[in-house]
Amino acid sequence: MDSIIKTIKINYDSLSPNHQEIATFIINNPQSVINMTVKELAHHTLSVQSSIISFCKKIGLSGFSELKFLLSNDTSSYQDELTILCQPFIAAKKLTLTNNYKKALIEIINAEKIYIMAFQMSQIPSKDFYFRMRKLYPSKMIYFESYEEQARMLSLVTDKDLILMVSNSGECNEIIKFQQKFKSNCTQILVTNHFNSTLSDYATIELATGFNEIDPVHFKEIPTLARYSLMHVLETIFNDLMELDYQQNIERIKSISRYFNI
Repeated sequence: MDSIIKTIKINYDSLSPNHQEIATFIINNPQSVINMTVKELAHHTLSVQSSIISFCKKIGLSGFSELKFLLSNDTSSYQDELTILCQPFIAAKKLTLTNNYKKALIEIINAEKIYIMAFQMSQIPSKDFYFRMRKLYPSKMIYFESYEEQARMLSLVTDKDLILMVSNSGECNEIIKFQQKFKSNCTQILVTNHFNSTLSDYATIELATGFNEIDPVHFKEIPTLARYSLMHVLETIFNDLMELDYQQNIERIKSISRYFNI
């Protein structure tokens, strides 16, 4: 007997758009659905309870209870979740093997100052990267949280500096607005998940993973898996720079750490 996830995938193309939304959510979140009520699943899929029931019958089930029972006994759903979770890391890994990535590392090493630009959800991986990079380059890293602060930095940037733009979609309005006024010839690196975005036009080096989430709302407004992809790219940059002179970097980090200087 086919697994319930496989059954849903086989029937996917024959489903109505509303039922496809429900199917997509179940395929991506099988273990969460096990603990949901019909009302909760309807809420998460922007549908009504009757649509959940009709979806179950469409794929040959008696109702929602049977769907939950089959999901709870479907070992393939765990494998599907693991596969989905690995996808952003695989995309990020492929990027870090490219020549563009190697060029970006060289530019980061040679830059006098590194200005990080990120807004909204992209600020989360960017700020983590900033704090870690400060351990390697304490006087080199600059991060401003608000648009006003970043706009004021225009006059500070020289051609020897580097701007690191981090934008999940590559369509961040604040950074685009900044770029329309920016005149420096400094190197600009874009870390993004989207190929050929608006910000690509401003980037000297584009580091794009090409990873997109199935749900456009997730990808544009509340990136989850996509955020992991950005974080992995930034984490790899840090780790590669750390490994260039590991022992010296360890000693530098110890020298500025309050834990090792008590």
